[in-house]
Amino acid sequence: MNTPDGGIYEGCVRNVSPIDIVLKDEEKFHIYEKMLTIPKELSDYDIDITIPDYNGTSRKATGKVHNSLKVGDSVVLVSCNNNKQFLVIGRV
Repeated sequence: MNTPDGGIYEGCVRNVSPIDIVLKDEEKFHIYEKMLTIPKELSDYDIDITIPDYNGTSRKATGKVHNSLKVGDSVVLVSCNNNKQFLVIGRV
């Protein structure tokens, strides 16, 4: 694959543990976990929330957001470092 940095690509998640993404137009080009930067918003993560009670008070709780990439997800990636690193910028 010979394209400039900053190229935008569409890929498909083929495996999640370890993560493996294949580019849509380059089926032989696999992007593995060490080549990827995946934002928090595309992973599972904990959040702190405040829950209002019916009597006007509130309580704090911790919840988990389940938003990690799944097998079959289509994603948009940006290349950098001569296509040695990719940033996942979202799902399609």
